Amino acid sequence: MNKSISAQFLVLTFLFNVAFAYIYTIQNATSEERPGKCFHEASQIELAPGETIKLPGNCEKITCNSDFSIDGTGCGFTAPARYPCRDIPQDINKPFPECCATVICDNNRY
Repeated sequence: MNKSISAQFLVLTFLFNVAFAYIYTIQNATSEERPGKCFHEASQIELAPGETIKLPGNCEKITCNSDFSIDGTGCGFTAPARYPCRDIPQDINKPFPECCATVICDNNRY
């Protein structure tokens, strides 16, 4: 394979392995039992305005905003890797976004 075709393959591999993230907002994320705090009902976690945490057992971060809405951001889809690249699976023990699945390519293969 000549270098031009290799470079085109590398660019196409990169383009098809781009990950898309998801984001969401929960409006009025409050609870009467927790005044002055945001409450993430699905995980039963309270946060102070301005506080950002990674959700336990998940690869997602949430932020409590001053209007008591919660912004969430999580990993998206990563297309399967093709040689000479390889898939790195999600690792929920790492901080966000390092916990997201990704694709890495071995630079000395080109």
